[in-house]
Amino acid sequence: RPTRFVGVYWIKDRFRWRAVIYEGGKPNHLGYFDSEEDAARAYDARAAPLGRRRLNFPSPDRDHPRHPYGSLVDRQEKARPTRFVGVYWIKDRFRWRAVIYEGGKPNHLGYFDSEEDAARAYDARAAPLGRRRLNFPSPDRDHPRHPYGSLVDRQEKARPTRFVG
Repeated sequence: RPTRFVGVYWIKDRFRWRAVIYEGGKPNHLGYFDSEEDAARAYDARAAPLGRRRLNFPSPDRDHPRHPYGSLVDRQEKARPTRFVGVYWIKDRFRWRAVIYEGGKPNHLGYFDSEEDAARAYDARAAPLGRRRLNFPSPDRDHPRHPYGSLVDRQEKARPTRFVG
């Protein structure tokens, strides 16, 4: 079974969840548990004293900054669709990536904490290339404005439909 927790694995033969933490490159077995959450809490109990930053249930009083999208469980449960061109959610890094294609090849523009920052990085590279489709088009651009507004406006507003008949 897939799990949403770090250091937790389903053991099919035992019909139980196993908690494991790696110390010095070697696995340290923390026990078998009836529930996935109990195994995740056992992992956290061992990982916190070791100073591991990636916990399943981080406490608010920890001295490291909280991730902007919440705990690991919260981040994995939330889908990250984007409304911007050239912006993608990178699940492994928990960050937004900006990419623009030039000559048929992807050009990586960087990783960003916010979706809007990644979209602005895309626009900063796309405007000098003369791309017409921007996330935040400026009104002084020399190309005609799309009749339904910017890309963001078009995605947030439903396009009017006409019924012929």
